[in-house]
Amino acid sequence: ANADSAQTVIFSAATQVSGPVRWYGYPDAGSTLTFYSGLVWVQFDGLGGDVMSREKINVNLTGDGALSVA
Repeated sequence: ANADSAQTVIFSAATQVSGPVRWYGYPDAGSTLTFYSGLVWVQFDGLGGDVMSREKINVNLTGDGALSVA
């Protein structure tokens, strides 16, 4: 991930969600025709990396109901 450590708005908002959020997963990065969607609970487990590399973001997703395939 490319992250600006000085920018906290996105991460602050994401950690304030009190319920599941809509998630879209694309199995093929070259095509937006097929994707999975559904509600998930998001847990951020931390950031890592250094100034010479991209940031590493650890996220756990827990499904809330069935996923749809489009």
